[in-house]
Amino acid sequence: MKNEAGDEVERFDIPIGAEPLEWSGLDAQGNSRELGLYSFEVVSYSGDDILAQDAVEVYSTVTEVRSQGGEIVLILQGGAAIASSQVSALRDPTL
Repeated sequence: MKNEAGDEVERFDIPIGAEPLEWSGLDAQGNSRELGLYSFEVVSYSGDDILAQDAVEVYSTVTEVRSQGGEIVLILQGGAAIASSQVSALRDPTL
């Protein structure tokens, strides 16, 4: 996991499978991480050799939609803003 500056702040094992993984926002000691945007990637190894390194899609709740400078901007829970062009999917949390 990397912070907004691109610094790795945590690395942990995840189970093999297609099930969603929910990040708690806590560090290994149970303390809340700083507010901000984090990115995630899955790295697959065979021994010490990296086999694959893939970015992970992240889901967040949209709390507001704005038009800014001719572009649609989504405001996420927590206050982060992203361009609608960065969104790859939408889902209905009630389903």
